[in-house]
Amino acid sequence: MEEIRFIIQMLQQSAGKTSSDIAKHLKITGSAYTQYLNGSFAALIRFIKIAKFCGYSIHIVNEEKSINIDLTNLIYKDKNDCE
Repeated sequence: MEEIRFIIQMLQQSAGKTSSDIAKHLKITGSAYTQYLNGSFAALIRFIKIAKFCGYSIHIVNEEKSINIDLTNLIYKDKNDCE
């Protein structure tokens, strides 16, 4: 899902981290991190859909920078997908 990839890249850039920094922190290779970014994010999307179905929303918040990203609305921009 393009939106999630964009959000991850935005988080990375706003934190001043490189892909190598994140791969090293995760203890994976740079190519493994790239594969992750090019993946489908199916497990994350499923988690967000379960949360929405149960009446919750998933947010990424950076209070220091006053950023609040509602991933639930990002996933459910197409109302037909909620059913």
